[in-house]
Amino acid sequence: MDFHKVDAASVLILETEDGGRLPVPLARWHIGFLIEERWNLVLGAFVALEGNPSGDSVLEVVESAIRPPAEESDAATCPLTIDGKVFPIQIMPEIAFQGFGVLKMDNAWSNAATEVVDNIIRTLGCAINFGPVKAWWRRHPVERIFGKLSERGLKRLPSTFGSGLKDTRRKKPVEQAVKFEITIRDLIDVIYACIREHNEEGNEGNNFSSPIGALQHGLNRSDSGVFLQPLP
Repeated sequence: MDFHKVDAASVLILETEDGGRLPVPLARWHIGFLIEERWNLVLGAFVALEGNPSGDSVLEVVESAIRPPAEESDAATCPLTIDGKVFPIQIMPEIAFQGFGVLKMDNAWSNAATEVVDNIIRTLGCAINFGPVKAWWRRHPVERIFGKLSERGLKRLPSTFGSGLKDTRRKKPVEQAVKFEITIRDLIDVIYACIREHNEEGNEGNNFSSPIGALQHGLNRSDSGVFLQPLP
């Protein structure tokens, strides 16, 4: 599990009492991902509109991977996917409320908070592995997915910050976000659509099967070593 700072500017549209629409530019915000390492399947995600992710956001990321979203939730549907579904638990209801043996996180204060660690261990019965300090390469699967999703979606928007100040795609991102009224909801939809696309795209590392296809195939074969682990 890890958090990523969104690489595009966005606005909040506030409606005034007289019916006007007031765009309020926002600083960058974060989205947290939870993936599994065997097939690099994105299991869950949560948008944290915070300067730095909090302990609550960490728990929300984990919950998004095990509890199906409520119908009224923003995560329940995405207008950019064919059927509106995003996460594996929406496509495969049988994997809802599944536990796992080990959760890898970095040493951020929000991850290491007592309330976070105790909640996760007590609820899921898993071990938490923080790994060595500042060892970003240890989280290369989730970092690679962050990069792929940014290139496919957010960095194609006119409000992108690009990869740095010298990136030619960077052209007054905040002004562009206000001009085109690129809202937080728009960016979330792009991210969710990219998650669904990643989970369903075949790749050589999975023998040209998609991450979710590999999971389905494993569950359908009793000798694969893949089995459901429902929480009590």
